[in-house]
Amino acid sequence: MNKRLLFLMASLLLCGAVSAQNYWGDDPNSHAQPSNTPIVASVTIGGDEVTASNDLRLGAFVGEELRGIAAQHTDGNFWIQVFYTDANDNITFKFYDGTDEYTSCETTLAGSEEGYGTPGAPQVLNFTTTQTMTQTSTLAGGWNWWSTPIEFGDNGLELLENALGNNGLSINSQNASVTNWYSTLGYDYWWGDPMTLQNEVGYRIKVTNDCSISLTGAPVNPENHEITLVPNWNWIGYPVRTEQNLSAALGSFIPSADDIIKGQGWTSSYWDGFGWWPDNCVLTPGDSYMYKSNASNNRTLVFSNSRSNNAASETREPLYWQNNAHNYADNLSIIAVVYINNEEQRNFDCEIGAFVNGESRGSARLAYFEPLDRWYAVLTISGQKDEEIGFNIVNRHNNQIISNSKEKVVFVSDAIYGSLRDPYSIHFGNTDMNLTIFPNPIEKGESFKLDIPVNEQVVKVMVTDAMGTIVLSETGTLDHTINGFNTPGVYILEVLTHSGNLYHGKLIVK
Repeated sequence: MNKRLLFLMASLLLCGAVSAQNYWGDDPNSHAQPSNTPIVASVTIGGDEVTASNDLRLGAFVGEELRGIAAQHTDGNFWIQVFYTDANDNITFKFYDGTDEYTSCETTLAGSEEGYGTPGAPQVLNFTTTQTMTQTSTLAGGWNWWSTPIEFGDNGLELLENALGNNGLSINSQNASVTNWYSTLGYDYWWGDPMTLQNEVGYRIKVTNDCSISLTGAPVNPENHEITLVPNWNWIGYPVRTEQNLSAALGSFIPSADDIIKGQGWTSSYWDGFGWWPDNCVLTPGDSYMYKSNASNNRTLVFSNSRSNNAASETREPLYWQNNAHNYADNLSIIAVVYINNEEQRNFDCEIGAFVNGESRGSARLAYFEPLDRWYAVLTISGQKDEEIGFNIVNRHNNQIISNSKEKVVFVSDAIYGSLRDPYSIHFGNTDMNLTIFPNPIEKGESFKLDIPVNEQVVKVMVTDAMGTIVLSETGTLDHTINGFNTPGVYILEVLTHSGNLYHGKLIVK
């Protein structure tokens, strides 16, 4: 059959296919690749032809990227256009029968403009009934909140320990933990509480270095793995193989008012009648989460695997302050409103950072919550017991750090400071520190020193004269000693440090 006829056949796909929702997410972008392969295929499972149904879906993939999708054609075959980059692209297939997904296909095709199969002699795609998958987890040095969508049976913990090897330090669940004695014994020996890996449970794994681990087994159906949520906090797994928006992942589950779900770097609160907020949170395969239930009795959560509500990719501006949540096992959450000079802020340009001894522990930009017509910062702050947490603010419009706050918070694992109904208040603008200058007054041209704590690193010095004219503005890593000025008068100094502290002082030049 010539290429032109194949293309005409492929163009009939929309006329003969049963229209329905895409199982694997957004339709592939036909303009992202230069070529396409038209395929007319029949599908068998374990050698048996599939029974016609409106729910049947055939997906074509290059790697993990969806490159084509089709429902069953009226002739019983699947007519599918597969977009590819070059002939070296290996096209693999997945099949969904309305209940189960099949990922083991005996056939792999190469990109070809000539295509494969005809209505009279379709390309046969046979899927095996025994399903396996490999979960590859990239772990950062330190703590990782982890879960699995693979059914392991009784030896799952041993498989995980072996995969971690001497990189593994400990594996914790909410009620148990095991530790690797490698550093003491010189070989991997895990010891601790009895533990069986469960798909419903979230775990925390500590590793010495960045590493990847791979585990292979049978994928679970999340509908068969109900999660019991007890009142207060629950460490929960995410037994789903696709990334989903929070609301889509929870499916038909109706939370209680002010329920909280959080990951290692984000927090979302449930507002009755509105939904989860912030509403841009995403659940990722291989990660685990914590759920705080405000219900007075046990609830049952079953994660959805709809695939039609996959998380949309979103480009976000990086936060001004970056922190490494993997340095700490625990975190707390703060839902706050922000004041500058006693004026409540309503501005997306404001970013709040949490610090312990100058180390960034988490940050968030203000965001608008329509039901209450207020702007909130929802902070997820990593740390350990009894640490004192302070706050800084930056204006992202000009990246100008404004000041440090007068509020301090003591770290308590899983604490929640504030809520959408009754937010925590963070005040800025009234806590600037007085700057001591020595000597003061000085003679014309005489150098002077900034008398601030020795552990404070100066990153900006700005000096204005009595008329408000800027006579000195320097940024970078600066010395505490400043060269003098040749014009007598009164000068106002503003000194910013790396920790976000802002100092003000007055200098007199004789």
